[in-house]
Amino acid sequence: MIMKSSVPVVALIALVVSRVQAFLSVGSNGNTHVTITDHAVMAKIQEVCEAVAESEGREFKIHSGSSPEEVLRACLGTATGEVSGAKFRTALNQIYMQNGFVDSDFMSSAPHHFNNEAFIEGRNLIIQGIAAIKANVRTDNLQSARETLGRVCHTLQDFYSHSNWVELGYKSPYANLIRPDLNIENIAGVAMPTCSDCASGTCPKQLLPAILKGKFLTSGYMGLFSADKPQGSMSEEIAEAKRLSYLIIDKKKGTKDEPSEYILVPFNDPGFGPLIRTTDPNVMKSEISKLKADGGGDTPEMCLSGLQLALTGASSSSEIYVFTDAPAKDINLKETINALIRSTKSSVSFLMGSFSRRRRSLNARSEFQVYYDIALASGGQAIEVSKSSISQATDIIVDTSTSALVTILQRSRDPGRVESFSFLLDESVSNTTIYITGSSLTFNLRSPTGVSQSNTVANGPLGKIQTVGNLQRIQLNKNEMGLWHIDMTTTRPYTIKVIGQSAITFIYNFVEEFKGPHPGYAVIDGRPSAGSPAKLLLTLTGEKGPEALEVHEVALVEVSGVKVSNGSVEKMAGGDFLVTVKEVPEGEFVILLKGKDKTFSSLFQRQTTTLMSQSKVTVKAKAGSSMLPGQEFKLHFTVTTSGSSGAYTIRARNDKNIPMTHPSTLSLVSGGSAQGTVSLTPPADTVSGTDVTLTIEAEGPGGSDSNYAVLRLSVLSKVTDLTPPKCEIVDVQGTCNSSSCSSLNWELSVNITDGNGTGIERISIQQGSGNLTQKKVKDGVMGLYEASCCSTSVTLSAVDKVGNVGRCSYTMKSSAGSCLMSLPLWASLLLYGFLRESFTL
Repeated sequence: MIMKSSVPVVALIALVVSRVQAFLSVGSNGNTHVTITDHAVMAKIQEVCEAVAESEGREFKIHSGSSPEEVLRACLGTATGEVSGAKFRTALNQIYMQNGFVDSDFMSSAPHHFNNEAFIEGRNLIIQGIAAIKANVRTDNLQSARETLGRVCHTLQDFYSHSNWVELGYKSPYANLIRPDLNIENIAGVAMPTCSDCASGTCPKQLLPAILKGKFLTSGYMGLFSADKPQGSMSEEIAEAKRLSYLIIDKKKGTKDEPSEYILVPFNDPGFGPLIRTTDPNVMKSEISKLKADGGGDTPEMCLSGLQLALTGASSSSEIYVFTDAPAKDINLKETINALIRSTKSSVSFLMGSFSRRRRSLNARSEFQVYYDIALASGGQAIEVSKSSISQATDIIVDTSTSALVTILQRSRDPGRVESFSFLLDESVSNTTIYITGSSLTFNLRSPTGVSQSNTVANGPLGKIQTVGNLQRIQLNKNEMGLWHIDMTTTRPYTIKVIGQSAITFIYNFVEEFKGPHPGYAVIDGRPSAGSPAKLLLTLTGEKGPEALEVHEVALVEVSGVKVSNGSVEKMAGGDFLVTVKEVPEGEFVILLKGKDKTFSSLFQRQTTTLMSQSKVTVKAKAGSSMLPGQEFKLHFTVTTSGSSGAYTIRARNDKNIPMTHPSTLSLVSGGSAQGTVSLTPPADTVSGTDVTLTIEAEGPGGSDSNYAVLRLSVLSKVTDLTPPKCEIVDVQGTCNSSSCSSLNWELSVNITDGNGTGIERISIQQGSGNLTQKKVKDGVMGLYEASCCSTSVTLSAVDKVGNVGRCSYTMKSSAGSCLMSLPLWASLLLYGFLRESFTL
């Protein structure tokens, strides 16, 4: 059984946030696609947060230029406790980074940039994107919705910058770009002269008079390149998992720490799944209660298949816990799991029950080795527990079921050696916990003031030590600021991890520079290339924003070795940093950052936990559209190598078991590349809005080197209902007098229909403090709105079954009111949805 913790880990995430993000224009401090998108997104977030705060009867106060963290705290209110802004910034990044991908992935695509008069094609991309966003929101695939929003915003922005809309004198947005029921009008013909030659390079009046007079739309041209679980003995483990899950759910319910969704993935032999996802805590408790164990046995299980579902279904930077007492039957998925871990920056921990019985087998460790490897790669734990101690081991889950969790140190040694590890605690850190895993270990803990405590002292001057199986959990009595030390005096294998709670952390991504009309840095999807310096963009985040923090040192540190490669740090606009590391460790490494909190004049240390390494293989793939149910979808990819020549093994997997084909091998020569195609055919009955994660792996001859690409695709049915719901005022009753409004009431009756469309799904009050009752009728929904005369205005929102939205407004006056239909509000709903997903940790 796999569970996602109620609070995703926030110490590791993807880089770059508002103000100059990952797609930073080289040599430019002006407006970019990302800054424009940032300003619009933050303005909309503030608008939505203000409305939510008003509905909850509290103030929403921010000052001009407030940091995203300050907006976050103002939005969530004062009773939030310690809240990290990293998840907020990560959610923003998912919009911003995809916005920038349009420049790097679709550089020569005219429709994506409204070049070459591709108005119809560009508008179709926007309409299709909006439909995909609606479908994703309806199925709670909010990350896909955010990513699509980023891409749509880029194309929408390019309409105004790459066409003559502004030059034609228009000062309002062109609504036809986002209205599927309207067409783009008055496009200049292909053969129509539109502009004069520009010999000097600066032509302020280049458009021909006939174009301006006739209000013809034209654009620039650009050419860049001419089943039941069988008998098993996990009853105690499942019982404990149930107890723990209920405890966490009940503890978080109704608080700011309540998760935006709950995820559960059962697995056994021979099956796994389904992934159960719900926003209702009572539904999740009901699903957990259905878990059971029958009989006994040590049959290998489909553990990694279940883990794959969890990694693709959970949000980025999640803590995932796997309960198992059997080896993995599907060990062939190991590299896919590692790719998903690196892509999502999630941490996976294994609680392996019945291990004391299995320990008698000489092959026990080898049977479970894949769990140790995955835990290490993700920065998680591999905990061996007996049935009698399972309840104690699950305390680790409680430790991490909280927001604002950061990693301060993580190291691994196999074989072990006598070594001293140091870590820095700062003023902002609370609830520091140390995990040391391994068998028969001896160590000594030293505080900054020289006080010591050995592992043999369970309750000493520095903390409480709890031993469960191969895990020793140390909870510090107090967070004494300064440099701490862990002196290991053993030669047996061990791992060390130090965590705490703090709003100070950083988010990062490895990047590569790209050229073109809008040069910048694009996030690398996969492992960075070997043989060249590594570049990464990172952003500090804290309670008072990045301006209150300083970066002193950024280094790549071997997690299983001693090599430390320092990077040169360049401060960019908006509080971001570009780090260049010339000598990258050959093995697996993590990122270590040291800096200063200027608010408390306190030095701090933070570290990533996901292991990364370089590769001589590169896999590039991009998807320009959604999949259609029942139709073949072809995705082209390219594999490049600077390593060995020969046959490279190709593996492709998706998490929805959609039928697919792909080449099993590609022949490459060193320094060359080869192309392949993955063909997917979603079943005709696939639900529109289904989110599909596709992993493409390429492995070199002998399996010595590999890389991957991870893509999120959406299955979207062709939308034929393009018309928003219509509103008809049937009756208005009551008379209002402002001098005695509290004693008078009024009511409004409306009939909302969807014509020949998909039908009305719901109507709700967008504005107004009255009560709305509704009932279905033959041709739509009848609504009755009743309110006090002290509240004379109302706006009703109507949504049909494919996401078309309309508003109906009425103001009770002495004269007749009016009912106005306006543009859809899906953007506001999406932003508030991702706000809740990102903040309600």
